[in-house]
Amino acid sequence: MKRDIDGNIDQKITKLMNTIPNDWRSSYGSLSSRKAPYKLLSLGYLIPSWGLLFWLNFSTEPSLFGHFIAIPSLFMMTGYCAYLIARKGE
Repeated sequence: MKRDIDGNIDQKITKLMNTIPNDWRSSYGSLSSRKAPYKLLSLGYLIPSWGLLFWLNFSTEPSLFGHFIAIPSLFMMTGYCAYLIARKGE
């Protein structure tokens, strides 16, 4: 006869250890439902900001600083901020 820690006969210890209390399950909710608002917020931030930067790139007069330093760095910063917003839901 096999006994577990509490003295119960023929109980699988792994089954007892892997159970999650019901209050934990209800507090977390569905993982996909928590990620979706952050991804939508991220896209809602990224699409207008990149659209405006793309428009700004072609509507301003040519300058080395504006077209090769300022606008590309703003593209990268807004992309990184959108990435951080999307990761916040994970």
